[in-house]
Amino acid sequence: MSTLRGDEAVDAAVPPPVRPPALEGAPAPGAPTEDAVAAVLRTLRHPDSLALHLQPIVDLARGTVVGHEVLSRFGGAGPEEVFAAAEALGRGAALDGLVLERAVELRSGLTEDQFVTVNASPLRWSEPAWLEHVSEVSRRHGGLRRVVMELTEHIPYDDMPAVQRGLAHLRSLGGMVALDDAGTGYSGLLQMSELRPDIVKADRALVTAVDLDPVRSALIELLGTYAGRLDAWLLAEGVETANELSALVRLGVPLGQGYHLGRPGPEPVEVPEEVRERIRQHSHDRAMADTIAGVVSTPALVRDGEALPPHGPGVAVVVDEDGAPVAVLVDGTPAGRRPVTLRAHLAEPVVEVARRAMSRDPQHRFDPVLAVDARGRVAGAVTLEELVLHLARLPGP
Repeated sequence: MSTLRGDEAVDAAVPPPVRPPALEGAPAPGAPTEDAVAAVLRTLRHPDSLALHLQPIVDLARGTVVGHEVLSRFGGAGPEEVFAAAEALGRGAALDGLVLERAVELRSGLTEDQFVTVNASPLRWSEPAWLEHVSEVSRRHGGLRRVVMELTEHIPYDDMPAVQRGLAHLRSLGGMVALDDAGTGYSGLLQMSELRPDIVKADRALVTAVDLDPVRSALIELLGTYAGRLDAWLLAEGVETANELSALVRLGVPLGQGYHLGRPGPEPVEVPEEVRERIRQHSHDRAMADTIAGVVSTPALVRDGEALPPHGPGVAVVVDEDGAPVAVLVDGTPAGRRPVTLRAHLAEPVVEVARRAMSRDPQHRFDPVLAVDARGRVAGAVTLEELVLHLARLPGP
């Protein structure tokens, strides 16, 4: 494991960047700088020198912090420069592994309803040594629940099967997957369909001035619909202004991140109270319009494997230890157990959810739809009949 943990191997001498004679005194194009090389070696020799900052990820329906992106800091050298130098020195996996372990350790200092996201090259997931390291971290820390690995660049399609197998291994340990820079090209959309991420991060180029540009607004709306089809949460990056935030909430984007919501820092930060209130007000206004938040009812919940407690008529939902749906009991008894065929976010429009419900296989078309929150937990249930009656503006049964 020394290739990943950076012990004896990192103490070996690493040659300085090669410079052609004509450019003596300046880095060769593409070569790592001396500062970046020094930062890599210092960090791997002395892991405690690595500083990690946390930037909050916010539920845009409630204004609460549901996660944190873990950002590495190396003193005088920039993070991108240091990670590029680590790759050039053959120490990229070692540095990624150190950041992963430190991030998993940070998880214990957060509340149980908050996750952490960690950046890593997607090609790392095709490396057996990396997967072994991930397994070791999981064993030492009791699994990877509430850990999201964020893929930071596009993946060549000849490597896709290996990456898919690696990510399946991550998920088997309880981890989740986020895909960065979504919406920047057709190939990125195809990779979303291949990787089936749990979180899709909308590129900040789409978020900037979304309140002023109807084209950006439409693109984010389409990306959110596509992410919903994949059972993923859309996360808007780079939320910098109050007007951008308001537009995103009105569009029903589930998650947001950016300086307006909270700057990175060495300690977790809360959303400013005035920002939280703005989110809640816009979210309430939207919920009272045409989203399923105003249609769903609260179902009875039962842990998987436990007996169903007494409850009134209506839908019951079997959930796992995290509160995520496992099955639906359509008549409130084990005999009526059905698979979960459709999950929707509370902020999704009723018309879109009804359309998705009607596109299911005929044998499941009339099964209840489950609403889930930003953590994937059951937040409500609604029948297809209730959706149609709401659309027709008719009173319920």
